[in-house]
Amino acid sequence: LSMQTQQVGTILTMIKELDLLQDRITSVSTTLQRLRAENKKLRASLLSAEEKNRQLQSRIDQASERLENLLHTKA
Repeated sequence: LSMQTQQVGTILTMIKELDLLQDRITSVSTTLQRLRAENKKLRASLLSAEEKNRQLQSRIDQASERLENLLHTKA
């Protein structure tokens, strides 16, 4: 009977440890999903910012060219 009691205690301890492990796995999985979604949003935001940067650079280039043309015309 004593050996059975020890085995039951060991099994209950193992079950508790497995429950804790399951909780940790669930937590990690939830964090992973959240980080993937955040990463997706950040990538989209980066692409948008890069496109805006290209547009602004193009406008700067055009303005610089017009300015140079004005300077050469007046010279």
